[in-house]
Amino acid sequence: MLESIASLLPKRIDRAFRRRSFEYFKQRRYDEYLARVDANLEPLIIYQMGKVGSSTVVETLAKNCPEYALYQVHVLTPEWVKEVENQYRQASKDLGKQTIDEHVLASRYLLDRMDRKQGRRRWKVISIVRDPVARNVSAFFQAFPIYFSSVAAEHDGKSISSVKVEELINLFLDQFGEDRHRLPLEWFQIHMLPAFGLDIYSSTFDRNKGYQIYSNEHCELLILRTEDLRNTLRPALRDFLDVDIPALASANVSADKDYAETYRAFIEQMVLPSDYLDTLYDSAYARYFYSKAEITGFRKRWEKSAS
Repeated sequence: MLESIASLLPKRIDRAFRRRSFEYFKQRRYDEYLARVDANLEPLIIYQMGKVGSSTVVETLAKNCPEYALYQVHVLTPEWVKEVENQYRQASKDLGKQTIDEHVLASRYLLDRMDRKQGRRRWKVISIVRDPVARNVSAFFQAFPIYFSSVAAEHDGKSISSVKVEELINLFLDQFGEDRHRLPLEWFQIHMLPAFGLDIYSSTFDRNKGYQIYSNEHCELLILRTEDLRNTLRPALRDFLDVDIPALASANVSADKDYAETYRAFIEQMVLPSDYLDTLYDSAYARYFYSKAEITGFRKRWEKSAS
């Protein structure tokens, strides 16, 4: 209904509705997204938790694989799409302006396609993993206006850099939420398994090679590690897609963001509790994707902050 009404409204009224109604804004953004989608291209889904280097992979694929339509998403079940939309609805209310990221629109689009084509397609999927502590810190910074929209609103919705580092550290340690801190540890069970019926932990990951290809009747899945993308992306894509890429693009790097200085200060000043490091680095997730030596290296980086 919203779709049909929106197409008939004058631009001035359309803009007014976008400002006042999240549902209307969301539908209009989705209409615009649909207009850009080329449904004739072969879909390639980049499906992963946030802040693991996926933008770099997407940028590289976009430059070298024009035969694929790329969909970058973090959730692919109806329950989680609804949950994320609610987060953006609340953030829009707190910030006083409507906001929703394109990955949410892509999730909605793919869910519809998957429902209509269930059992008739094996989807090509790429996922990426990362040191769980580094991922959590990067996710905290990237999604701060959404996760802490009320705090951002107190600073007029400005960059996270306008918040004192001491306050940011307290928010990360005390209010980021156990579910968000544990997300890397549980992401494949919560998100990949329900979406594609693929339990990666039932087989092995080749840590020496740095990537692994899995498959079942619903999908073919390539998993990469952020830490060695520069060495593994080319051979992995050759094995997975039979394409040869000349170089790795770089995108969405925290060090290049407007909050880069705050990010560095946060890393330097933050002291992580030992039990927090134990939880993340003794997890099945960390031990599955990384060797003991690699985990020790990660841990030393963060323990150094406490010295």
